[in-house]
Amino acid sequence: MWDCFCKVGALLEPFEVIISFITMIFAGYASFRLLMQNRRLKELARSAPKIENFQDMITFYEGVQTQNPIALALSLVSQSQSIKKDVELFLNTMGWKMEIVEINMHGIKPPKDIETLINLLREKRYLFDLQGNTEVHLFLQGPLVSGILLGAIFDNWKPVKLYHKPTPSVPAVYQYWCPLIK
Repeated sequence: MWDCFCKVGALLEPFEVIISFITMIFAGYASFRLLMQNRRLKELARSAPKIENFQDMITFYEGVQTQNPIALALSLVSQSQSIKKDVELFLNTMGWKMEIVEINMHGIKPPKDIETLINLLREKRYLFDLQGNTEVHLFLQGPLVSGILLGAIFDNWKPVKLYHKPTPSVPAVYQYWCPLIK
């Protein structure tokens, strides 16, 4: 019986070599195609259009430019109750009159608080539309992830102007950073 298996194995050995050779050719071809695709993707990434005149855009959006601006003050850290007083100080220093809307959360603990934050931001966005607000001045004290969520929710909407509180603080408390643009 063993002899029979050995004879069958000896007959199949050339087919195994041929199948292995064909498999090696297909694997090499697939590897070559993936390598070429990867190079094309890297070339496309390098040739993507660069943002131009960004400094001009920053200057263009600086200040209050419309009739019905609003300030959105978000405090999303557990160490602070509110940033409204700092925002009021900044707006008074600049001589700007606008309503300040607050969102205060005492820290963000995923995933429940993230859902709450997203819903609050969407609610404020719709409220600003209903009130006819024409630009949003955004002041944020919170984790980086909240800024990414804000950018996603307020993207391609009204002019949203971002303000930064430097350390150490400047006399006006906040500095205009840039508009929310792509």
